Amino acid sequence: MDKFKKTNIIDGMPNELILEQLFDSPLKVRLLKLFLRNSGGEFSVTKIRRRARANGSGLTRELQKLLKIGFVKTKTVVERTGGNSRAGRGVKRRSKNRGAAKKVKAYFVNRGFPLYNELNSLVLKLLPVSKEKMLQKIKAISGVKLVLLSGVFINSDKNRADLLIVGDNMSRKKLNNFLQDLEADVGKPINYAIMSKKEFYYRHDMYDRFIHDMLEYPHEKLINKLKI
Repeated sequence: MDKFKKTNIIDGMPNELILEQLFDSPLKVRLLKLFLRNSGGEFSVTKIRRRARANGSGLTRELQKLLKIGFVKTKTVVERTGGNSRAGRGVKRRSKNRGAAKKVKAYFVNRGFPLYNELNSLVLKLLPVSKEKMLQKIKAISGVKLVLLSGVFINSDKNRADLLIVGDNMSRKKLNNFLQDLEADVGKPINYAIMSKKEFYYRHDMYDRFIHDMLEYPHEKLINKLKI
């Protein structure tokens, strides 16, 4: 655990707490990351609720505060209901029905906000999620043998994925909840791969390019029961 503390502390304070000192709730931190990591994005309350994993009343209150100080602005957009927008690699369900179109209010970050550049630089510089927090959550999923972090989790753009999870008999429901919480903390979709030990060893022994790149390029092993 000590190695995680060293990589996640700036001036004696954990990275994720720096943002929570600027904004007084974890939900505000998630909203900050969502808007700054998707600066060209426009999000309805429904999309924000799903992406930030937030409840209705608390979310509305925090959005009004951000709107009041000028951090976000609003506009009317056309949005289609239905479908599935889960991002990343893994098992996904997509609806063939595009749904009905309706006009909704969408929020987007105000790039003219006085502290926009400073906050944007801070969010991009800091590691998006506490590794201790990730480890605690992933340990609750039985069967996990290897968790490899790369990409956004180590501030590197040299790898093809942000996360690799290897294991057997892992709960799909718990994995999906873990990934959705992770994306809410990061503020944007992550690229991930999930595979069994058999598939991993097969691809490893066949010198599969994806596995080779994940192991050769910068990465950190959060869990390594395979002794790779």
